[in-house]
Amino acid sequence: MFLKEKVRPMSRVTPKREGLNRLQARGRKSAFKAKERIGPASEQAREIAAQRLLDARTWSAPRLEKAAKYVETELGPTIGKMLWRAAKKVEPPAYKRRGRANSLVMLAATGVLGAVGVIASRRNAINPLTRSEHQADRGRMGSEPSTDGQVRIP
Repeated sequence: MFLKEKVRPMSRVTPKREGLNRLQARGRKSAFKAKERIGPASEQAREIAAQRLLDARTWSAPRLEKAAKYVETELGPTIGKMLWRAAKKVEPPAYKRRGRANSLVMLAATGVLGAVGVIASRRNAINPLTRSEHQADRGRMGSEPSTDGQVRIP
């Protein structure tokens, strides 16, 4: 809790108070005189500062453009390559999937065996004669095997 200030009525001005009032009035008067003297100088300083700031901006703009071009064309790609190399060094090794290669080989082998089976069954369907019937059919044609075991067809 804050203590309440006691407000005293100003019944009469004390000598100490009069001295303080005189000093305040003298300070106001001195500040006004200083403002009149320093006012034009501060205006001039403001104009000079504005001109110098404009000169500094005029001088620095081309240099900033040159630095930006350097960063964009030379430094940027160099840093990009450096970061790329660092990323490759940090990246963990790739996981090799062995099961996929084996399953593809098995699938291809199954397909080849299936194709061979289809071709063999079609040959048997087209040529229904068995081996013994072939030999009997050749015998009727009059060709007998020779001494070397080969059948000669006339």
